[in-house]
Parts: sequence; C-alpha cells; structure tokens
Amino acid sequence: MSAVEHHSDNSIYVRSDNPEVFYTDTTENFELDFGVPFPPLPSGIDERFYTAGKRHALNVIDRGTVDGGPMPWIEGDALVNQLDTALANQNARQQAELDAKVAALQALNEEMIASSR
Repeated sequence: MSAVEHHSDNSIYVRSDNPEVFYTDTTENFELDFGVPFPPLPSGIDERFYTAGKRHALNVIDRGTVDGGPMPWIEGDALVNQLDTALANQNARQQAELDAKVAALQALNEEMIASSR
C-alpha cells in the first residue's frame, strides 16, 4: 500500500503498492533524489504517517497522534508517483559516492606503493 513517512530522526520512507519497491533515506538526501525538499511538518509536530486513502497521522513524540493531515494528501501522492525516478536518482548518487571512495582508495594505494620503493 502506498505510503509516505517522516520519522523524528529525519528519515523518510516512500512506499509503493509493491512492498518490494520503497525509498528510504534522510531528508537531505531526499531533496537530492526527488529534486524538491520534503514537505515540512506543521509546527510542533515530530512525525507524519500517510497511507494513501487510509490515514494521515501527525504525531508528537511521547504523545502519539495529535492531529490528522488532509486526505488525500496531494503532496504525498505526488511523491509516490515519483518513486521510480527518485530510486533511479538515489542509485546513481550512491554509485557515484562509491566510485569516488574506490578512486580515493586506489590513489592512496598507488601512493603507498610508490613511497615504498
């Protein structure tokens, strides 16, 4: 079931109807992958749990659900619709980060070999 979650630790989850297809990352990386900032939480709210067509809960830590958001939540539904593109962007970003780390390690290794001669 498609859903969008914003947890108090600033982790984001966007889920499709297929339980095997979902996005998870930080709010900072979310903006890189979706191309827009994550919709802000209302003042005083710590978490949002939106399940399309079912619920839109706004939570405060230690108090639980204190309010509900709009149904349907247009922004949340739009994020679910962009999931495939965001996952492709996330994969490309993570691969580039990995490639940069590998290149840095290779350069360090070559430097160590050269200095040992």
